[in-house]
Amino acid sequence: SYFSAIFKKKMGISPKQYLLNYRMNIALSLMLEKDFNITIAANSVGYTDICNFSKMFKRHFKMSPREYIKKYKDN
Repeated sequence: SYFSAIFKKKMGISPKQYLLNYRMNIALSLMLEKDFNITIAANSVGYTDICNFSKMFKRHFKMSPREYIKKYKDN
């Protein structure tokens, strides 16, 4: 808990939230820039359950991975 308190004071977010942000941004980068499919991108950032990944992605980016890719892939 000491680490968590120091981390949050320094970074402004909890270690758990930082890790989630990092993993989601890496997965997004893999899908948009490297053309990884959703399952491979999810596995690459540590998610073995694609449903859980999609739920977390949607919570983070406010749309599903498919919706995000469709909206921003060709822009």
